Amino acid sequence: MEDVELAKKKLDDCWSNHEAEFKRELQRLDDAEELLHQRAKDLKAKKTKALEINGSTQEISGEDLVEINAGGKVVTARRSTLTQMKGTRLEALFSGRWDKKLQRDNSGRIFLDVNPVCFQAIVDYLNELVISPPNSPSEPPHVESELNHILRHQLDLFGITDEIVLFDNSKYYLGLDFVKYQRRFNLNIHTKCDRLGHDLQVAERRGRKWLCETAV
Repeated sequence: MEDVELAKKKLDDCWSNHEAEFKRELQRLDDAEELLHQRAKDLKAKKTKALEINGSTQEISGEDLVEINAGGKVVTARRSTLTQMKGTRLEALFSGRWDKKLQRDNSGRIFLDVNPVCFQAIVDYLNELVISPPNSPSEPPHVESELNHILRHQLDLFGITDEIVLFDNSKYYLGLDFVKYQRRFNLNIHTKCDRLGHDLQVAERRGRKWLCETAV
């Protein structure tokens, strides 16, 4: 009988210990949850304060029309169009979070000291990107050949070089840029090689069709 009582006591003690540990674990989880809630609250407060200091005091909407003085030329686009490439400097610039810090012209428009032709090409591309179906990708932004280096500089400036594959205004498109374009839009054109050496696919764009041939 004593053995039974002893076994029962051990079982009760074990249960009590497990129950106490379970309660301690629940309390640790509650404390951690409360800490996360507090951090989220603090972060939201910091973002609100930063917006008050740097951003627009008006409600931000993707449908807002943003007027930009790009090197003397006025360019107008929807905010959602300008901010569609998330995580880029272009998105941050027109998100509204930094509106109070942006330089303005005499008419209150955002002023960018950039080449207007190249900036317009980028905005035109972004507009086409919004309305183009996935199976018919937009043409990369393009300008006259003498402005290509400026266009590339602006793509780097806005942090969207990795989002846009740019080709020169030539008949044939070769190299890594083309491979990136092919992978992004699942084009059935590729480079190949064998043990005898390297082959290179040469692609020619005519309208919306790609024609290719293999050069050794």
